[in-house]
Amino acid sequence: MSGLTLSSAWYSSQLATIFFAILAATAAFSAAYPLAYLSITVSLAISLYQALTAEAKSPAPAAVAGGDTPNAKSDSAADKDTATGSLKKLVGPARKHPTTPYVLLALGHLLVFPRFTLTLLPFVLFAFFHAINYTRTFVLPVLPVSEGLKSRGKSVLEHVNSRYNEAAFRLAVWVQLLCFAIEVLWAVVMTPLNLVGYGDGRLLLNWAAAAGWLVFIGTLQSQNLLMKAAINQVVTNVDGVVSDPRVPQQARDVWARTKHVVRYKDLNHVQ
Repeated sequence: MSGLTLSSAWYSSQLATIFFAILAATAAFSAAYPLAYLSITVSLAISLYQALTAEAKSPAPAAVAGGDTPNAKSDSAADKDTATGSLKKLVGPARKHPTTPYVLLALGHLLVFPRFTLTLLPFVLFAFFHAINYTRTFVLPVLPVSEGLKSRGKSVLEHVNSRYNEAAFRLAVWVQLLCFAIEVLWAVVMTPLNLVGYGDGRLLLNWAAAAGWLVFIGTLQSQNLLMKAAINQVVTNVDGVVSDPRVPQQARDVWARTKHVVRYKDLNHVQ
């Protein structure tokens, strides 16, 4: 029996994500929410690490002989330098990797942002399809059941994946946009209430969550075609509403400025 591997740890974290997210949404178990985001963070961190190390793999240059200079500390120091250098080499690519925004968002919800259970849904959708694909490919073949049962199970999982995967990922994108809108609206509404002592007492945390989601959506817009399509659809719909002559000119101007900033990430030369 093989020991724990990164792949099996990743699979376990996907299952844990689904389990704790369901508990967080349905049961009065306060620890379920942070445990769900801990599982999400672990699974994403493993995915990111595996992707970066796979990209970074290349034949190491041959070591140059250094002569006959025995030193008890040299080997351990070289090992430490190698490990540190390897980690440093991953930092640069990690900044541009499409998984990194998800890792940072999950960490934000785990450590900083106020609890918001709906934000778990996109991660649960991702975890569900990752889990069924892993189950179909690696778990079913080693189960002590008949080949006929394995074949039927594989067919069911393939059907679920092929029929619902794209729809689920589209739903995840729209839920992410909804969560972003709710976080921003909540921060705006709570700000005056918090200033007079009637809010939720989380003025800075609310704005931290809104800012975190703004950065996440902005980054995803340039990396994810589904997110870009969803944002374009929202912009088109709002354009249609704002073009109504009954809409005040001030509202049109605000929307024009907002659209410019969203599209070009530029506060200057706003139309």
